[in-house]
Amino acid sequence: MTNTMDIDSTLKRRNKPISPKKLIIGLVLAGCMLIIFALLQWFSPHTLAANQLQIATVTQADFVIKIRGFGRLKSKYQRYLTNTDSAMVEAIHVYPGTRVNKDTVILTLVNPLQAQRLSVARLELARQKASANEQIINHKSQLLERQASLTILKSELESAQLRSDAESKLIEQGIVSSLDYKRSLLTVKQLEQRIEIEQQRLVQLADMHHQRSKIQQELLSQFALNFQVQQQAFDDLQITAGIDGMLQELNVELGQNLTPGTRLAIVGSD
Repeated sequence: MTNTMDIDSTLKRRNKPISPKKLIIGLVLAGCMLIIFALLQWFSPHTLAANQLQIATVTQADFVIKIRGFGRLKSKYQRYLTNTDSAMVEAIHVYPGTRVNKDTVILTLVNPLQAQRLSVARLELARQKASANEQIINHKSQLLERQASLTILKSELESAQLRSDAESKLIEQGIVSSLDYKRSLLTVKQLEQRIEIEQQRLVQLADMHHQRSKIQQELLSQFALNFQVQQQAFDDLQITAGIDGMLQELNVELGQNLTPGTRLAIVGSD
């Protein structure tokens, strides 16, 4: 009986649970050991056998990626080429699939009326320039004539003043009559008035020439602008790409008559 009770009490003491405090201490110690082991592995020098080393040269190259898919490629920028006037296709210089730059001539168009308009504008501009130059020469000639007349009047005035001064001394001696002296004074006065009038006319003539020159320059600018417009219209008969890229479409044929605004071709950027 006594032996049975001792066995039961011994078994009951062995099944006693572990206290939480001891469990926590054990976990802390285990964690510290793991950390110390990891630090030792981190700071310890690493070694590698010589036969395990591989030496190679680092190079740089394009990384090509090919993607297959369905659809149609489209340029980022496209330019539609059209004409601004009636014309005929005289020559085709480039065909679809050709790389072009912005100055590449693709088509040459011809318009006889535009060539005639350009010739008329060129002749009118040349005629207007000649008229403007002739007007400048005439203005200078008229000014020189007025200045010459004014110079002659001033010379006559000096002579009349000298005569009147001399007669003023001779009249006291009775050599010159008072009537002749008064006539000399009148001549001086008339010449002074004529000189004043001539100076005013010279100023007015210069101002009038200036106004005429402004009008002439305005007319010349209008004729020059008309010539530039006609020249640009003539130059537009040379159809250029306008951008760097590739000619994608050509919608006209050799000898075809075109109306203004016809879509001639399409150029796409790279």
